Amino acid sequence: MKQKYIRWFFIIIWALLAGVIWSGCRRKEEGPASKDILTVGQEAGVCVQDIYKEASASGTLAGADTTEKFLKRLGEAGYSAVDADNQRNMTCPEKMEEFCENVQKEIAGEAVLMIVMSEGQLCCCHFSFDGKQVEIGQCMVNWENNEPKAGFKEEFQAASWVYTDKGYLFFERSLPEGYEKDMGYRAIRVKPLDSRCREACRTYVAPINYYLNNMFLCDWNEKNFKQLNFYDLFEPLYRMDYGCESPYGVHTENDRYEIPEEEFEKLFFKYFQMDGETLRKRTVYQDENHVYQYRPRGIHDVARITNIPYPEVVDCSQNSDGTLTLTVDAIWPKRMMDKAFSHKVVIRPMPDGSFQYVSNQVLSLENSVDLNWYTEREAISILTEEEENTLKDAALSLASANRDICAEIDAMNRDNYEAAVQFYNAYKEGENGQVTLYQAYKNGIFGVLTFICREGRVQSYYIGIHWNKEGIPEIYQTGSGNIVDLNLTKKGYFIYMREFTAMHGSLREYIRLKPLPKQCRELTEKYISGLSYVDYDLLLNEWKEEQAAAFLNTLVFMDIYRMQTGETPELRDGKIPA
Repeated sequence: MKQKYIRWFFIIIWALLAGVIWSGCRRKEEGPASKDILTVGQEAGVCVQDIYKEASASGTLAGADTTEKFLKRLGEAGYSAVDADNQRNMTCPEKMEEFCENVQKEIAGEAVLMIVMSEGQLCCCHFSFDGKQVEIGQCMVNWENNEPKAGFKEEFQAASWVYTDKGYLFFERSLPEGYEKDMGYRAIRVKPLDSRCREACRTYVAPINYYLNNMFLCDWNEKNFKQLNFYDLFEPLYRMDYGCESPYGVHTENDRYEIPEEEFEKLFFKYFQMDGETLRKRTVYQDENHVYQYRPRGIHDVARITNIPYPEVVDCSQNSDGTLTLTVDAIWPKRMMDKAFSHKVVIRPMPDGSFQYVSNQVLSLENSVDLNWYTEREAISILTEEEENTLKDAALSLASANRDICAEIDAMNRDNYEAAVQFYNAYKEGENGQVTLYQAYKNGIFGVLTFICREGRVQSYYIGIHWNKEGIPEIYQTGSGNIVDLNLTKKGYFIYMREFTAMHGSLREYIRLKPLPKQCRELTEKYISGLSYVDYDLLLNEWKEEQAAAFLNTLVFMDIYRMQTGETPELRDGKIPA
């Protein structure tokens, strides 16, 4: 009998302790407004404290498994919770979904959301709507000695608020003057996404994403890799394969490396079905040393735009040949778009558990954005460092000898006409050749442009020179670029096309080697050069003076005004004064 009482005593004690433990991780029935946001955040921290301690001790705070555990625990406790990167479905999404729909219907309400950050921090958000304006209160839950500390409380209005049919919530917070506006945008997926799509995105698409590469921004397939830049893919593929950063980073003096053939090709042959010849055509390969030239992106060729979309796989289907077709929508928080553009990626799963990328196709959508954030990296020069230095010394020598050399460009190019003809013939025959031509820019830069044909590749090497305050010439800029087309016309136009066109740049560029007679040049400058072939059809049609009115518009007026006065006309309320 005594043992029976003792057994019941321990059962009761265990039940009481379990209740105390669970009560610390269970949301109370009081509404969100009944508690301060710091209290709500602190309670959420206590709820996941044991998970944090374990992950902190094992060094796995940033791991995907830890985020999963956080979300699972918060969901079991009744919290609406999501990871900061929207890579996992929201737990208990019903309350947030109801709140977002009520805002659309102008019905007052409130909701609480926990956002799990990358190192185990929590962002606790309280949303309230009075029928007119969404107010947001939030705090951060950080950790000190494995103890949660809720702080950094702030309250603000939603400057803009969008809830899409796909179940994405976008909002922009109002920010004081002086803050970077890009900081104020947030995207939260409320409605769940199919788990297979989630896994496909994490495995195949998210590791590459849209940053510093064009893999998912252009059309390509295994028969034609087109504009796919393999150099940009080396680092993300290396991270995928080895789980760490590439050792070929920005470390050496000129950041140029020679990667052994076996190491470089092994990586690309694993993820793409291709041969060595295909890879070598789009890279710089040194046959004598069996190495690939490589240069990581540096300060001069990083992306101009960093706040860019991220991918989300919305459909995953299996094809008859065993490949997978993924439909991917680009989510762009800054634009508040859950489909900034879309593309289809075909994946080939391999018997050993690995996979290969088969193709990408950008889909045509009515409201797609321009994919203009990608910046093409500077090409790796096929010239040796010694050859580049020789060209630099020659350019500086020319600039030192003649401060007014920009006025001599036409004559210098005319003198190089025969050399250009020889180079062009070598280009057509697939032989090696080289020629240097010159350009003068309106900002006073003296440009030296050397074209090289070597072992089936064609490049240009540019040297820009300016003069400092003491009148001493200095190299202002250098750069290499792949050339995909060349033409030397009978009129003496040396026309070339780069592999990648710069934003707002011309598809083809040219240097006139046989200059126009002085009178023709003066007449062109005075009457023609200020007009456009693109903005209107004034120069594209036959007409006489009495018919001119049919071809005149505001753009024609503004160009003629600039030609005559050198200034842009002032508009009043968007109109030109009579």
